[in-house]
Amino acid sequence: MPSTTTAGAKICCKCGIDVSGRKRLKDHQGRYWCPECSNSDEKRKKLIESGICAGCGEAFHGHELSVIGDSTYCKRCLRVRAKKETGGFANNVKDMLSGSRDHEKRTVLTMLIISAVLVAAAVWHWML
Repeated sequence: MPSTTTAGAKICCKCGIDVSGRKRLKDHQGRYWCPECSNSDEKRKKLIESGICAGCGEAFHGHELSVIGDSTYCKRCLRVRAKKETGGFANNVKDMLSGSRDHEKRTVLTMLIISAVLVAAAVWHWML
């Protein structure tokens, strides 16, 4: 992407803010960077160059790692992390509907059923 200099505007190639009149950097391709984006890009490059997965601690080549926040993860650890972050809600609903012996879950399920019956009765009464 060439640097954008429309009417003297110098735009950061990463975040899109106008860096004309501000401290800025220019890469070998002629693109402008604000200092914040430049620092985050350098940090990302260093994390990938180190080649260590934050999840398992194993060494990988840079192209085998993904950067999330301030850490790098291999594909296997990335999948595990995604399952942990997204699986909790669905598993809780399945447990509630499976007739679990847990008292709190049974209480919540009972309250949901009673609420549904009350709403159905109110709608039925309203329609008459």
